[in-house]
Amino acid sequence: MISYFERYQEFASAGYQNSRVWAELTSLGDDIRQEPLYSDARAVACETMTRAKHNIEVLIERLHTLEYHFLYPQEIWNTPDPDTIMTLDAFEAQYGLLPLSIRMWYEVVGSLCLMGSHPKLSYMDSFDSGASNPFYSDPLVINPIKDPPLPFYADMVFDYTGEETTDPPYGIWLAPDAIQKANHSGGGPTQIMFPNPVMDAPLISDQWDGVLFVSYLQQCFQWGGFPGLRDSPDYPKEELDFLTKNLLPL
Repeated sequence: MISYFERYQEFASAGYQNSRVWAELTSLGDDIRQEPLYSDARAVACETMTRAKHNIEVLIERLHTLEYHFLYPQEIWNTPDPDTIMTLDAFEAQYGLLPLSIRMWYEVVGSLCLMGSHPKLSYMDSFDSGASNPFYSDPLVINPIKDPPLPFYADMVFDYTGEETTDPPYGIWLAPDAIQKANHSGGGPTQIMFPNPVMDAPLISDQWDGVLFVSYLQQCFQWGGFPGLRDSPDYPKEELDFLTKNLLPL
């Protein structure tokens, strides 16, 4: 029987997104943590994030070519270090398992911040960008994991009881919302809830609520790292064609 990883490779080598393999593995819930399925699922997740890593390398280089003004030049991309796996293992041992998609993102890719300013790609209020279209393009951001994580229901518990809590479930704040990324006052962050030992998990977000993490990444790369442009009536086609040319499908 062909493995999930072999199916994933077949689609990927043909140049197609492979949401079906991810959907099937996600539908299996925590069964993916049992061997031999776990090794198969982990191989799919690793290959997916390796392809995402390639795309990020390409996008950052191309954004520099377009003279994109990164908001935090020292934090554009912080790649995993030799201790990352050990750090993630300890984090999960203390707080619970992350969805495999999130775990492999941090293991393979790291943290990323494409916030910044460009006349056509990204409006940033703190810069005189000269943007002809100050649209919230929602540049791709994945924050580093913070230890300890915040209890997901901390505010709710405090409002109801007046007490603080450190109990699970926890939330990982992946990114600000699209409006805050443009240095305007916005809504709540994009986050995921864990422990959650599944293949992939939905985002909790004003703009992306319920969208699975890998599906979110696919849309980000389809829009050159600026998925908010999908709602713009006059998105910059020339720049997006340049950014997205030959990116690897996830």
